[in-house]
Amino acid sequence: MKTMKFTQASVNAYKAPAGETDHMVHDSALPGFGLRVQAGGSKVYVVRYRLGDKQSRLALGNADKVTLDAARRAARRVFEQVANKVDPAKERAKAVANTSANILSLLPRFLSYLTSKDRAVSYVSWNDFCLSTHWKPLHKFSLNDIDRSMVAKQLEVLKTASGETSSDRCRAVLSKFYNWAIGEGLADSNPVQGTNKVLEGNSNKRDRVLTHAELKTIWNKLNGDDYGRICKLLILTGQRLDEIGSLQWSELNLDKRMIELPKERTKNGLPHDVPLSDPAVALLKTMKPKGDRKFVFGHGKSETKGFNGWSKSKERLTELAKVENWTHHDFRRTLSTIMHEELDIRTEHVEAVLNHVSGAKAGVAGVYNKAKYNPQKRDALEKYASFILANAA
Repeated sequence: MKTMKFTQASVNAYKAPAGETDHMVHDSALPGFGLRVQAGGSKVYVVRYRLGDKQSRLALGNADKVTLDAARRAARRVFEQVANKVDPAKERAKAVANTSANILSLLPRFLSYLTSKDRAVSYVSWNDFCLSTHWKPLHKFSLNDIDRSMVAKQLEVLKTASGETSSDRCRAVLSKFYNWAIGEGLADSNPVQGTNKVLEGNSNKRDRVLTHAELKTIWNKLNGDDYGRICKLLILTGQRLDEIGSLQWSELNLDKRMIELPKERTKNGLPHDVPLSDPAVALLKTMKPKGDRKFVFGHGKSETKGFNGWSKSKERLTELAKVENWTHHDFRRTLSTIMHEELDIRTEHVEAVLNHVSGAKAGVAGVYNKAKYNPQKRDALEKYASFILANAA
C-alpha cells in the first residue's frame, strides 16, 4: 500500500504511475484516508473503514473541488461514526433518499396505493389534483424538510383562495399522504399533525349562497383571461372547479354544444354531459389551442395539468369585487338555489346538471332510471344563463 504525506501541493501534483489506470495512495498522517487517481487525471478523496467483518470505501469528493482540509474533516467524521457502530454508507444513502423523496416524485406511487385499495376513480383524481396543485409550493422540499409551520402557512393560503372546506379537505389529503409515506419508510413524521382544522367537526357543511348583487359584481369584475373565462363557465354550468379548470379539447364538442366529461374526470365516476348555453358557447369560441397542449385553459408544456394559479387569481378578484368569504364551489350552490327557487326547475333536472346521484337517481330508483335528462339540462342551463346576463346588466 503506497503512502505519502498529504499536503495540498502534493495532492495537486500527484499523478498515477505509468501503466496504472486506477491507483490508490494513502495519507501517512491519517490511516484509512487516501486519494484515488485514475489514468485520465481525475482524483477523488476516499476513506476506508471496517465495521464488523465488512470493509467499505466511501468517496469524499473530487480533489479539484474539495480542499484537503475539508476532505480530512469528512474522513474524521466517518471514523467517528464507525466508532459509534454507525455505517456511514447507510447514513449517506438515507440522506440521498430523503433529498430526492418529495411530494411530486412520490405522487405516482401514492396514487397507485390508493388504486390498489379500490378507491373510487374520482377520489384518486381528487388526491392527484390536490397534491399536485394545492400543495405545489411544497414540492421543492424533501418530505422530512417540511415542517408544521410550512403546512399551516399553506393551509391559510388555501383557506383564503379556495374556502374553509377546501382547506380542510386538502389538509386531510396531505395527512393521508404522509401517513402512507411513514409506512413506506419515506418520512419520519407527519407535519400535518398539530395544525388546525378550520371547520372543526363540521368540514363538510357549508351553506353560502351568493346574493344577486354579489353574483353580479363577481361576473362584471371577471376579465378576458383564462381565470375569468373559467369562472364564467363555472357560473354558467355549475360544474366543479377541476372539471372546468382542466377541461380538455377532446371533451369539448361545440358542434353539439356540449362538454362531454369521461368518468375518470368526475367525482362520482360517471360520465357527464354538460349542455352549453349560448353565452358559454360564445365564450369557448374565443379560445384557441395552444400548440400541442391538450388543455383548453392554462399555459406551459405540462401534459397532466390544466389551469394553475388559482390562489393569486382569486385574491385579485376578491379585492376587485369586494365580496368576502366566498369560494368557487359557491357557484354550484348558488345555481342550484336559483334554479329551484326562482326558475322553477325540477329537482331531478337540477341534480342532473350538477351530476349528483340522489333523489330520482339514487338507490333502487337509480337502478331503473338511466335517463341523462340532456334536453332538460339544456333547457335549465339556457334559462339560468338568461338569468345571469339579465342580473349582470
